Amino acid sequence: MKDYDPRNVFLTEAGHFTPWLADNIHLINQIVGYNIKVLDTEYLLKPTNRRIDILGITADKKNFVVIENQLETADLDHYARIQLYISLINDQIDTDIFPFVKANTKKILVILWNKGDAPL
Repeated sequence: MKDYDPRNVFLTEAGHFTPWLADNIHLINQIVGYNIKVLDTEYLLKPTNRRIDILGITADKKNFVVIENQLETADLDHYARIQLYISLINDQIDTDIFPFVKANTKKILVILWNKGDAPL
């Protein structure tokens, strides 16, 4: 697979990048080692009025999966969003697709993820 800057390939996150990821969930499955089925994109999570980029479920239908993707630099706010989403839908698996993460944020996320047994 060739590396591309997603900001040069996708015009918008919600209209282009998220649908492409959902259509190519098999690639994410290969990377993270899960068999995720997409339930919805841009899923409106009440009562927050925020949208989950991709809401999925594991093949065994035991766990919801939240994918928060980002075309721009991700920070701890994105991690906090995922934690909120997970707490509201009682999720046990979370996956993040961040093409650009600030170096200090990445160190913090690695520490947090390793404590939670989440895939990196």
